[in-house]
Amino acid sequence: MRERAPAVAMRLAPVLLALCSPGVARAQGAVEKAAAEALFREARALLEEGKTSEACAKFAESQRLEPKLGTLLNLASCHEEEGKMASAWAEFNQAAGLATTAKQEARADFARTRAAELETKLSRVVFQAAGGAAPEMTIRIGDKQLGAATLGSKIPLDPGPYQVEVTAPGKQRWATQIQVPAGPASLDVSIPALEDASSAAPDDGGLAAIFTPPTRRTMGLVAMGVGVVGVGLGTYLGVRTFVQKGTISEHCTGRYCDQEGLDASDDAHTSAGLSTVAFIAGGVFLAGGAVLYLTAKPAKDTSPPTKSAASARHRQGATLWVSPNVAPGHAALGLGGRW
Repeated sequence: MRERAPAVAMRLAPVLLALCSPGVARAQGAVEKAAAEALFREARALLEEGKTSEACAKFAESQRLEPKLGTLLNLASCHEEEGKMASAWAEFNQAAGLATTAKQEARADFARTRAAELETKLSRVVFQAAGGAAPEMTIRIGDKQLGAATLGSKIPLDPGPYQVEVTAPGKQRWATQIQVPAGPASLDVSIPALEDASSAAPDDGGLAAIFTPPTRRTMGLVAMGVGVVGVGLGTYLGVRTFVQKGTISEHCTGRYCDQEGLDASDDAHTSAGLSTVAFIAGGVFLAGGAVLYLTAKPAKDTSPPTKSAASARHRQGATLWVSPNVAPGHAALGLGGRW
């Protein structure tokens, strides 16, 4: 028998209360605090060993796990030593605001002084858009994303290489690589007018041109070319048959032949069969190609065809196929088509 919902709720209530109790939150916070403290100590040790970049990474993770004013000041100093003046400047300014709020005037004065000194050493990048900003334009610099409002402003950046990508709805993406020099310096980046996305031709590597359905005239010319080859091949095989008949007459007496005569006889039969097939196929292709070429209408409209026009053109297309089957003493040719 099922228990009533109120009874089930009463049984689950102690479990839910335990999960939501401050003790669980405190336990989770204790783990983060312990990890943050361990990382902070490791970072200080790495700084003493001269491993600045590794130390900065540890300070940053410690600050993420448990934000503290002291950790933030150490992170800013570490970034300054690493040469990342823009990051250090932003962190010292943030620390000054936190220290002021916490009424820690000594730390606030220290952070403001360091920020003011670093401001004279910053590298700044100015983005300019030719023709103005596109609606909802975004500028991505590395892993940071800026809006169009930053155009024309001096954006502090740490020295080093950056991948810049500019996007906007309905526009083609524009990207470039920049190298921000060590400060104090200023770098201007010009963003060209973004082209409409609809004007971008699909990058198919030329496959569209290769696989464009051929016209009736083109297929007619190809078919006639195949026909000429077939007639030429039939002529060659016919001549070969006559040559083999001379060999047969020399090596055969009545119905009896030596080995060379037998080989010549087999070769003559095969050549004769293939010659007949080649002549027939060549004639069919020549006739079919002529029909296709002469009945094709010259193209007058070079504009892209509509869907219905493309379907009609597809229905007017023609296809010819040939399937040879050759064996000693036997030859056959399967022919077919659609137009």
